[in-house]
Amino acid sequence: MEDKETLLELFAKKLELRDLQKDEYLRLDWHEPDESGIDAMVKGNHLDNAFGEDKNSSELVVILTKDGEEYYRINLATLLAVACV
Repeated sequence: MEDKETLLELFAKKLELRDLQKDEYLRLDWHEPDESGIDAMVKGNHLDNAFGEDKNSSELVVILTKDGEEYYRINLATLLAVACV
């Protein structure tokens, strides 16, 4: 059985990403976000989400930038989990 608290946390992350998509007028499928100045990079060296988005962790994180500045950060394992809810 799924942990209700975990599901709620993941759903909240999903809503954050949905809000970002709407705020930046990105297509629902996120096609061509670069046309809105959004870019991405992945940093870290192992797939885990024990530390979330902690900047001092070596876990893999996806960092979205807008016009060269960090805009949104999400742990890659968490992003994969979000895709499952």
